[in-house]
Amino acid sequence: MILLLALVGCSFLDHDKDADAHAADAAVPVQPKEVVLDPDAVAKAGITVAPAVVGQLPRTVEVPGTLALDPTREARVTAPVEGQVVRILAKVGDTVAAGTSLAILRSTEVADARAAASASDAHRLAALARRDRIQLLLADGVSSQAQLLDAQAEYADADGAATAAAEKLALYGLHPGEHGPDAPLRSLVGGEVLEATATVGSTVAPEEALFHVGTLESLILLLAVPDAQLDGIEKGDAVRFTIAGSSESFPATVDAVGSWLDAASRTVNVRAVAANPARHLRPNQFATATIVLNDADAESGVILPADAVQSIDGHDAVFIAGDAGHFAVHPVDVDARAGDRVRLEPGVEAGESVVVTGAFALKGQLVKGAAGGDDD
Repeated sequence: MILLLALVGCSFLDHDKDADAHAADAAVPVQPKEVVLDPDAVAKAGITVAPAVVGQLPRTVEVPGTLALDPTREARVTAPVEGQVVRILAKVGDTVAAGTSLAILRSTEVADARAAASASDAHRLAALARRDRIQLLLADGVSSQAQLLDAQAEYADADGAATAAAEKLALYGLHPGEHGPDAPLRSLVGGEVLEATATVGSTVAPEEALFHVGTLESLILLLAVPDAQLDGIEKGDAVRFTIAGSSESFPATVDAVGSWLDAASRTVNVRAVAANPARHLRPNQFATATIVLNDADAESGVILPADAVQSIDGHDAVFIAGDAGHFAVHPVDVDARAGDRVRLEPGVEAGESVVVTGAFALKGQLVKGAAGGDDD
């Protein structure tokens, strides 16, 4: 009797274990291995398919960087002399051409310089006329050779003084023929007014910066590359970078590789040029950049966009396109990554139709199907 009860008890226990196991299996959704979508859903999800191709994935170097203005296309406009700002002609955000007047500065020193230049020029013209007259008189036997030499020396002195006065005007940013105490403060480059500190009525000192002008259409990406990773980086290498706080990726091209190794950081400056037509990038933003090296010895394999590979059930996978609207999950192994590309170590054969954009949307449909949702 006791044995019978024991056997019956075991039977109930085994039954409970089986029931618990079935309940546990029922609680874990089974991930489907294929997604079926109608043509409208495929188009809406932005799904595109391309044959897998064999290629090389070049070596990459990931480094920090900082965006900066192109130093050949920026300028700080300063006051050439002490004076008072009497007019403001440009404000922050304005687009200006090289030579555009940004403000008007009134200065007695400017008036004195212009007066001196006018007097020097008049003296030069008078000395030139006297020299030429004496040359004619000498030809007629009226003047002496000594008088001509004196006239030539006088003209040389007057010409030198006029040249020096004109150069002083140019140093102040002034043009010949202008008069009075007012001097225009002109931009040396074309671009956008980035900073403006001048105010009407303020007195400014010589060399005081009043405007900052630069172009944002293209920026310089300054990269700090560790000495140990510098080998192979050269002008023309492609760069992809993101800025702090954004996942958007931007392109750039290596323009120069520095020769100076910083003793403290053990890094070398590498400069890249980044086009910025949409003005999404700003000077002084921090960046994380990936330099793609031209590596002739890179290994070959199936190359795909990184977004084509999704993590499904804890493993990397791609979607292989079958019949119209059918997309099957295909496990793969990612052997290497470089920027927005990956190389697979077997998993996909060359020529197979792989989803290259929209894979994330297909993954969402898998999760939706596992949860018992609709596939609309």
